[in-house]
Amino acid sequence: MWAKELERLRRKERDRAEREPSATRGELPSIEALAARVTPTDKAVPNGSSIAMLLEHKGASVLLSADAFPTVLVPALEALAKRRGIAGPMPIDVVKLSHHGSRANVTQDLLRAVDARHFVFSTNNSYFRHPNAEAVARVILGGGKPTLWFNYDTPSNRQWGSPELMAKHGHVARYPEGDAGVTLELPAREIPAARKRPGR
Repeated sequence: MWAKELERLRRKERDRAEREPSATRGELPSIEALAARVTPTDKAVPNGSSIAMLLEHKGASVLLSADAFPTVLVPALEALAKRRGIAGPMPIDVVKLSHHGSRANVTQDLLRAVDARHFVFSTNNSYFRHPNAEAVARVILGGGKPTLWFNYDTPSNRQWGSPELMAKHGHVARYPEGDAGVTLELPAREIPAARKRPGR
């Protein structure tokens, strides 16, 4: 599989950009309508072979989702929560969203599997036009008044930080200032006894 993908790179071939839903006349869809849209899930082999990880340090946690499928992430998160004796979603401080915030990877099932307040969109909207509106809408509605972090301040990303939209839905959008990027600082916390490894 990877030999085929490397050959495609040598030929400078790329996957096709996702088809955008047909435009509708009149007003733009509401956040609720965008979040509820039925969209296909990711089935690209290279994306499915990517490695996601949960990074934990001094009580803080970050889920680095790579391009992983939601059908892989959700059962893994549910299994980890069960193993730790957690009833309900897995508590995580920050979720770096899979595949740059693709509608095919950010599902309502995934958002129900995590209890997070910070969601990171790493993309400048080029080529694939990520993050997709459906994915951002799902995070806004399903993230419990989340903070959305964008590492590029583009017109497409900036639309989610309009004062009217944030006031209506209770989320916050953060963007880089100048060329400094964005910094998300997490406080250290005491690790629950159930999560401490023997000898630590």
